[in-house]
Amino acid sequence: SVHIGYDCGLNFGGITQLIMRSVVESGEVLIRRRRVTPDQSRVPIQLQILESDHIVTNRFFNNSENGNRVIQGIEIDQHDCVVAYHLYENHPGSMGIESTQSGNPLKIVRVLADDIIHVYRIDRPGQLRGVPWLAPALIRLRDLCEFEDAELVRQKVAACFAAFIHDIEAP
Repeated sequence: SVHIGYDCGLNFGGITQLIMRSVVESGEVLIRRRRVTPDQSRVPIQLQILESDHIVTNRFFNNSENGNRVIQGIEIDQHDCVVAYHLYENHPGSMGIESTQSGNPLKIVRVLADDIIHVYRIDRPGQLRGVPWLAPALIRLRDLCEFEDAELVRQKVAACFAAFIHDIEAP
């Protein structure tokens, strides 16, 4: 089989499984088209799967030069079309101690939207980011967990109470 994964050596079936697992877990995933030279690979275009953590979510600004806006690391034009993604070059969670000690911050790159497929479920107009599929259930699960804890405490407190009936007129 031909490997079309840029850095993980996956075939098409492996890539699609990885994409769907990521969308369910994180709500979104990025597929980046990488062009490689013939000496690097038999396949001239490869796909790199990126976790949504690569998106620079704290990046918000208006570009005065071209009128584009950047919202949560996604650059959109005046017509609200995505034109680019602002991404960390490396996964922000994979930075070692040596990189923080040397003063190297996380490098941010601007990648044109033509080279990115942003896979996520769109639930409302204008939505730019995906939501984990289990997010709505998490609040309810937390409430259930808190209810169970409160019920256990109530039962423990109830077990501590004791009452004695004593007849003061009995010998």
